[in-house]
Amino acid sequence: MFNEDKEAYGISWAKFEGNDKSNNSAPEFVYQNSSQLKGYPYLGQITWYSGGGYVHLLRGSKDEMLDRMRFLNQTHWIEFSTRAIIVQFTVYNPNINLFAIITALIEMPGIGAMIPSYRIETANLFGVLGSKTKLAQITSQALFAFILFCYLIKELRSMFRQRLKYFTKFWNFVELFIICGSIAAIAAYIYMILSTKLSIEEFSRTHGNIYMNFQLLAYWNENLTYLTAIICFFAMLKLVYLFRFNQRVGLLGSVLKYAATDLKYFCFIFLVVFSAFVLVFYLLYNDTLSGFKTILNAIETSMQIILGKFDFTSMYERQMVLGPLLFAAFSLCVVFVMVSMFIAILDESFQRVLKDLSLQSDDHEMTQFIAIQFIQSIGLDRTTWGKNFIKNVNTQQQEPIYDPESESSKHVAQLKSLMNEFLEHVQQNLITEERKPVDSK
Repeated sequence: MFNEDKEAYGISWAKFEGNDKSNNSAPEFVYQNSSQLKGYPYLGQITWYSGGGYVHLLRGSKDEMLDRMRFLNQTHWIEFSTRAIIVQFTVYNPNINLFAIITALIEMPGIGAMIPSYRIETANLFGVLGSKTKLAQITSQALFAFILFCYLIKELRSMFRQRLKYFTKFWNFVELFIICGSIAAIAAYIYMILSTKLSIEEFSRTHGNIYMNFQLLAYWNENLTYLTAIICFFAMLKLVYLFRFNQRVGLLGSVLKYAATDLKYFCFIFLVVFSAFVLVFYLLYNDTLSGFKTILNAIETSMQIILGKFDFTSMYERQMVLGPLLFAAFSLCVVFVMVSMFIAILDESFQRVLKDLSLQSDDHEMTQFIAIQFIQSIGLDRTTWGKNFIKNVNTQQQEPIYDPESESSKHVAQLKSLMNEFLEHVQQNLITEERKPVDSK
């Protein structure tokens, strides 16, 4: 991408002679940058390629396109210096209202080989079709924007009141991630809508005689998908936090809180061990297996091995000695030892929290108290339903620590009585005899 040829040439890659109006060149032999083509860098199997290049547009009738292809063949448009051929086109299916942006790439590294790859991206650039559905979509979007605005004002007021203390709480960062991600998603969505509208207008104005590059729109559609996923993740995290008033969810939060220190050390150890194996796999297979061609691909493939999805045969065929050894070591250290350690930490924390009531969250008791107070304030406690509800809540409460009428309390009282008798016996028979004076001879 950084050492590509950007010069203008004459036909058959001869030296350019003339000016912009009269020259020995053709459009296919003049370099066009990414701004002119409305593209962006593209990653192939070997390296990155810029969004620019020497372009030929396939348009016109069938005979005209064949004549133009013969001309390119005769003038050696593709020759030994060519390193990549990219074919881009877009199709639209009105039945499902989806665009498909296809990019086919053939890389020629100069050693006599050709490495093909492709990328197909689908995007809904027109939105929802239909008057009723469109109205529901616009209403939902307006409601989302209004709630987001109120949410933003609330957080700004909290930030102004708390100042620097606002940034000391984890859940405040969750709120900021949700707000910032939502604003970015709205901006990306508006950009996609406006760009699609301009592209369609340009396509209609030229009656389809120009190529509309939807590659950049597909890029922003993909980013919008990622932003939506991030927003949903933090929103679900916030929802779990709100569900802490449920006794079982509160117990889960108490377990994770108790195990936080151990989990931090575990994550550090897991990161070190996992990174070591990922780097070894990358150095060993980056030039032979597509699953390890980059660090990111090596991480994804290693995670798949942990989940039990792997291709051991390919790894064995490329490295018959080191491959099986590293795979066995990775399975032993990460799949068995590290995962078992993680489960053991959670299990121990769960047992400790169950035994120690002081470690358990009592937020669920607050909701029960509020519910009972609300029922009593509106007079429903005198109804059959209200009485049954209050009775069920009271029976769910924990038993008192000491109840004289309970069976366990009777055993405790009996044990206390026996201990008192034992101490009296020791005091009378042992301590008293030691205090008696010794008779002098």
